[in-house]
Amino acid sequence: MNKIITFIFIIFLNFTLTGCGEKNTITFDFAKMKVELSDFDSNIDLPRNIENLSYSGLLYRVLENCDKNDNEQIKKEMMSGKDYTTSVCSDGIIYRFINVSKYHQ
Repeated sequence: MNKIITFIFIIFLNFTLTGCGEKNTITFDFAKMKVELSDFDSNIDLPRNIENLSYSGLLYRVLENCDKNDNEQIKKEMMSGKDYTTSVCSDGIIYRFINVSKYHQ
């Protein structure tokens, strides 16, 4: 019984310390005006110079690779100053736009 409890505790602790694992995510932070990257699977093809990509460059990638609903929703949310995260796009990447309210100040 102790081994089972220890095993469950170790799994819980590992999950807590590592989080649910944001993988394959490109985040544009409007407070810093820069791109932040999560860990990426080896099969994901990232654009060159991704760290220097602008907000408009990322929006273009969203329009090119993401669902039509994401494209419409991102316009609404960002115009009202809200953060937005896309679903997984056709290129295997999730795009996040955070601290959008800083852009509207």
